[in-house]
Amino acid sequence: MWSHYANQHTGICVEFSGSPMLSNAEFFKLLHPVRYTEKLFDLVQVFSPWISEIELDEVFSPGTPEFNADCYPYLAACHKSSEWKYEDEWRLVLLDPAGRIEPKFSLEARNIKPSRIILGAKIDKADEAAIKELAQRISVPVINAELAKDRFEIVF
Repeated sequence: MWSHYANQHTGICVEFSGSPMLSNAEFFKLLHPVRYTEKLFDLVQVFSPWISEIELDEVFSPGTPEFNADCYPYLAACHKSSEWKYEDEWRLVLLDPAGRIEPKFSLEARNIKPSRIILGAKIDKADEAAIKELAQRISVPVINAELAKDRFEIVF
């Protein structure tokens, strides 16, 4: 995953302990399993039963009884190519563009903080210094990942 999500080992991984998350019901409401599929997510497919009966611009109108705009970004955010199925990913998705959720959801407000930060094996020295400075301010340990010399493995 380091090569995919951390720019060829130049990024970071933020690790969280599961216990504060597992005891927080609000956190679970934001977790969604990823659906792996061969095709791109297509919102029109969701509306296909109604499309033949009503005009397309009516389908996307907030006045339409079946319209619930809140769920569609979640559906789109949780679709991924079936090539990634081995990841068995869940995503933390919070959409609140109108600021309706009070108080604002934050991991910190729920006492969920990183247990450590893992620096990629090829992280830039300036980025490493900046991350270590930030981690020190918030009292989070930092470790460096290293690529094993004799096998396909990352060593901590």
